Amino acid sequence: MNTQASGKDGMPSNTLELNSAAIKYLSETRKWTTFFAILGIIGSVFMVIAGLVFIIVLPHYNNMENIPYSVGFIGYIYLIMSVLMILPVVYLLQFGTKLNKALKNNDQYMLGVAFHNLALHYRVIGIYTIVSIAVYLIAIAVLVVFGAGMAGVFQTL
Repeated sequence: MNTQASGKDGMPSNTLELNSAAIKYLSETRKWTTFFAILGIIGSVFMVIAGLVFIIVLPHYNNMENIPYSVGFIGYIYLIMSVLMILPVVYLLQFGTKLNKALKNNDQYMLGVAFHNLALHYRVIGIYTIVSIAVYLIAIAVLVVFGAGMAGVFQTL
């Protein structure tokens, strides 16, 4: 696959050539990313089903009066997590689909679109990771402050 991007004057500004080994590895990568994307979609569907069970069915069978929250609360958390999980999975599936088209048709533009979807996938995963780390750090800080308060560190004698 010989790929070229044209400059303003129609002359190639950059040239990228993919040898048969690179095409083979991209084809293999496409298969694995599509596999993981399908697993992600299936996992997200199971999370939606579990969330709906927690919201609709389990409150009718809840005999645990000693828990401070409704069982439906866990269901809403499952639904939120499934919605958050589906976005990077869709980008990963789009990467696999577009990469397949690019490799079959020897299409430079489609290859760029495929890698754009892969970049979006990793951007979303990166944002989720940063938010998760921030939430953990805030939770640790809150637990330290409350733990110190419970231990009486802030009490004056």
